[in-house]
Amino acid sequence: SILEISASWEAAKALRFSKQNSAPNGTSSMQTDFFEKEFYASVVTGKYSKAIQIMQDIIEKIRQETITAQIKNNNDAVIYKITGMAVCLFSMSASNYSESISISSLQKIHALWNEGYKKEALDEIFTLLNKIHETALSNKSPLIKEALAYINHHFTELISLESAAETLSVSPVHLSRVMKEELGKGFARTLTETRLEHAKKILQDPHISIKEASLKCGYQDPNYFARVFKNYTGITPVEYQEKELKHES
Repeated sequence: SILEISASWEAAKALRFSKQNSAPNGTSSMQTDFFEKEFYASVVTGKYSKAIQIMQDIIEKIRQETITAQIKNNNDAVIYKITGMAVCLFSMSASNYSESISISSLQKIHALWNEGYKKEALDEIFTLLNKIHETALSNKSPLIKEALAYINHHFTELISLESAAETLSVSPVHLSRVMKEELGKGFARTLTETRLEHAKKILQDPHISIKEASLKCGYQDPNYFARVFKNYTGITPVEYQEKELKHES
């Protein structure tokens, strides 16, 4: 039930505080602690788009195995934080995104977690976050919708905040401010994420070269593309391509 899930959130918060002094000072702990403060600050102030982005960042790092050491060692602190944050977001934003959130979807995540299916639970959280994100975007201002459409149509080209602002007949300062207010991120990050999400899709083709992939995503320098991709996913384009190939076989 929702009450049980809310209780699990409270339990997660209690566990987080009880383990705060005993938690290891490893990369996983520091990364999630940093994101966690940003997350709760965003939720409290009603900046759900930013909170969603923070959750997606954390889950993506875990899915790409960049902060999984504690999970593999059966240390549940990191996962409890994430599930607690997810339930918090769903509970606080339910009135805004009621069509995206259902009791059954929350119960499914809760059941998967309790049964030990951690990866599957994370996948479900990520899927639900995407649904909430899509709903959130539908409520954005016309300027943001136009800015996102501009990025989606031109991300393979050499575009910038200035070129987008000129096309949309607004000042770069105004566009940047509105994007940060409504999306929780600026033009550059939005463009980079759009390019790299596209890269992840085309790299599923084992026959495409890294150079070709970089050009299709708007990067003229394959080496720079590889660095940006690794910074975003935690692994190189080659490693990502190999990983996708293993999943298919």
